[in-house]
Amino acid sequence: MAQTLRFFGSAGAGDNADRAILPAGAKQFLRDRALEVTGLALIIIVTILAVALFSYVPTDPSMNNATDASTANLLGSWGAMVADILIQTLGLAAYVPLIGFAVWGLRLIAKRPIHNSGWRGVALILAAIAAAISLSALPPLASWPLATGLGGVIG
Repeated sequence: MAQTLRFFGSAGAGDNADRAILPAGAKQFLRDRALEVTGLALIIIVTILAVALFSYVPTDPSMNNATDASTANLLGSWGAMVADILIQTLGLAAYVPLIGFAVWGLRLIAKRPIHNSGWRGVALILAAIAAAISLSALPPLASWPLATGLGGVIG
């Protein structure tokens, strides 16, 4: 029988545990660090998107606003385009997914698993759509710059 070299210890009692390259605890250590890095990456992405949304100016150059003016968004033209797309489509509900992904990132950093992440992702999208629809029922604020209302195009 051919012997195989295992990187992460043995799975059963019949395997050659002494042939593992890494100790048995290394697998859990690497898994924990990978979850922490993934959580940190989610927090960084959420922070970047939040800065883009909070510094949204409707007169910035974007896909639906052609102008030669300089970009006022803190993240430049990229931030202005992303913020414009999110605000135009979801309105104020664009912040809902950010809150959800920030919580996921914090859970991963704290080594708390996210069970059924696919279903939770679908629920997060549906929550953002429901928030956009709910916000569209409200009268727009006097300072709201878009004709689509507080819920965006989806609302």
